[in-house]
Amino acid sequence: MAFFRFAPIFRGFQDRCPAVPPGAQILAGRNPVNIFGEPHEVRARIASIDAFSGHADMHELRRYVENIGGNLKKIAVVHGEESQCLAFAETLRKIRPVAEITVPVSGEIMEC
Repeated sequence: MAFFRFAPIFRGFQDRCPAVPPGAQILAGRNPVNIFGEPHEVRARIASIDAFSGHADMHELRRYVENIGGNLKKIAVVHGEESQCLAFAETLRKIRPVAEITVPVSGEIMEC
């Protein structure tokens, strides 16, 4: 096995949207990877740490909703996988029983 002086470590979620950003391509093992339209060979061992996220976790989001003043009419839960969204929506229904809590599907249009 070759020795690598540098190993990029990806922290948190890499978006896998239709544009497929370079981070997601690299983690998927794609080689070469297009960066700004030019192919670049991946010559490093790649690592990923899923323990951290740049996004708020459910506890932080819950505290945020608890601390919002006034009467919220609608809350759309779009943070995480569908099963996580559905579970979090149930939590929010307990915190804000008067609000309409929804988990929209991809492409759904919501009215304010």
